[in-house]
Amino acid sequence: MKYTEIKTFSNSMIKAIARLGKKSEREEAGEFVVEGEKLVCEAEKSGVKIIRVLFDLAKKQQFSGILERLADKGVQLFGCEAEIFQKAAVTTTPQGILAVCKLDEKSNELTVSAIKQGGKYIVLQSIQDPGNAGTIVRTAEAFGLDGVVFTEATVDIYHMKFLRATMGSSFRMPVYFCERCIEAVHMFEDKGVHVYATALFPGAVSIKDVDITKNAAVIIGNEGNGISREIAENTDCIIIPMTGKVNSLNAAIAASVVMWQMQ
Repeated sequence: MKYTEIKTFSNSMIKAIARLGKKSEREEAGEFVVEGEKLVCEAEKSGVKIIRVLFDLAKKQQFSGILERLADKGVQLFGCEAEIFQKAAVTTTPQGILAVCKLDEKSNELTVSAIKQGGKYIVLQSIQDPGNAGTIVRTAEAFGLDGVVFTEATVDIYHMKFLRATMGSSFRMPVYFCERCIEAVHMFEDKGVHVYATALFPGAVSIKDVDITKNAAVIIGNEGNGISREIAENTDCIIIPMTGKVNSLNAAIAASVVMWQMQ
């Protein structure tokens, strides 16, 4: 297995990888980073284009399997000491291996033609915590949904915390983007998919009293503010009944309850 050893902190590639922690740099370079053996392996299995790999030389034997497979595929390998790896890593406690991958060039824009009639979807409006968004995508794959739609001000899907929370699901789960949530509502309606929103608005009914097992899209709102009034007024609002004194749930937990009900 051939690799190039990097011996200095000032190496240009180390600096370039570190810059990919910022969204603007990812977009400009057309690249993103996945860290940790699990995510690197998931990216490889899912067909993500891996350009180069950086690893901690002290852990070369631990990662020998994935390194040899990637080397056989023509991926460039680079090794360095732990201190230098830390300089490139986005996470504060890196696992000793990361991969620089090519951003997906195919369009993930939500269109009526992309919507499956009879399908089941979760729509995210302004979900800003990458851990929440990543957990929702992972749960959507686990429960067999047909897609997750990211709308206005929802987190970047190449954010490292998002990628770690998905545990690789984002490489497989259909994810669509729509600039405005209300536009997504109209597209689902045009396709004949019934749209609901989780919100404690007048007229909201229990999730137990609606059938969301097919032909349904459910909107999950912002962690602090919930869904917008515009969405509440243009969809059927549903609530998750609770018996305790808590009047709201974490966005990812609420979405998980909804998706369980969608099975």
